[in-house]
Amino acid sequence: MTKRSHVGMALTLAAALGLAACGSKGSTGPSFAATISDSAAAAAGQSGADFAGTMMGTFDFGGPGINLSAQSAPKAVALLNGAWMYATHSSKPRYTVKGLATAPVMQFSSMSGCNGGNYTTVSGDTTDADNDGIPANETITLSCDTVANGTTVSIHGTINLQDVAGLYAFHFAVNLTETVTDTAGNKQSVVINGTEDAAFTATLAQDHANLTLTESVTASGHTSGIGEHYNWDASFTPSAGTLALNSPLPDGALHFNGGFYILNLADASQNFNFGIETTQDLAYSAACAANDPPFTSGVIKGLFNGNNTVGFTVNFNNGCGNAPTITGTGNAT
Repeated sequence: MTKRSHVGMALTLAAALGLAACGSKGSTGPSFAATISDSAAAAAGQSGADFAGTMMGTFDFGGPGINLSAQSAPKAVALLNGAWMYATHSSKPRYTVKGLATAPVMQFSSMSGCNGGNYTTVSGDTTDADNDGIPANETITLSCDTVANGTTVSIHGTINLQDVAGLYAFHFAVNLTETVTDTAGNKQSVVINGTEDAAFTATLAQDHANLTLTESVTASGHTSGIGEHYNWDASFTPSAGTLALNSPLPDGALHFNGGFYILNLADASQNFNFGIETTQDLAYSAACAANDPPFTSGVIKGLFNGNNTVGFTVNFNNGCGNAPTITGTGNAT
């Protein structure tokens, strides 16, 4: 594994808002669509297959960046990138948006109009004794309110990054809100909050994340936008050899489970929820690392609203470098 700035993972949510057809109501929490077609379920299965390939980057130092779906709002991704890069002093964006050639970044350090750029407070232990790019326990507090031509821009929140003992391990927490309000009172808002925890040893790599991302626009009393929630637990276990810095990943098994939901802030009938897991661990082949997918076997199962009979199955029975077999089962009438 070559040494890297952190590479994480995220669920690929391709064509997400097109999956739902009609709504189901609950007394608390989000209301999710109740039906999905076979073709939309299969499309979600392709997203699950893509996610598995992207996830391997989590356990490969120097691997590809996190690839969010085209549904992800660029401004929200820019906020996430800025948070990571500011905390790690890295010049490499961590998140990309599917379909965009470059990853958007909010450059906190060069933001103009905020007390000459001095709108951050750094506290805690900022040292990096093992030189892995992760400070011992650093908290960055941001507080900025500026007005230009009648438009108010505000950004407030915290970023925390902690080094954890081990080959490579960290805790990353973000809680940030950015708002832009014009003279008519129309408002654009971006909110990011959540955590990611990683722990890598010679014989096991693990990663857990729980992240919520929203972007909304309120104009003339009407709000539109998108909310996304991601959560996952993942592990990679070598089947031969060990995990080591400056060495490629050996053969091994990838296991994960988690889920995501999408909220359409203007139309709750377009909200949907998916759980996803490996029902058979994915067998990663080092000899096939350059191919897509790099798996020789394994099965992913996705459940729509937790329904055991509705969702998708991805079977990597065709061998590494060959497209998996994807089956989608809907419940739309």
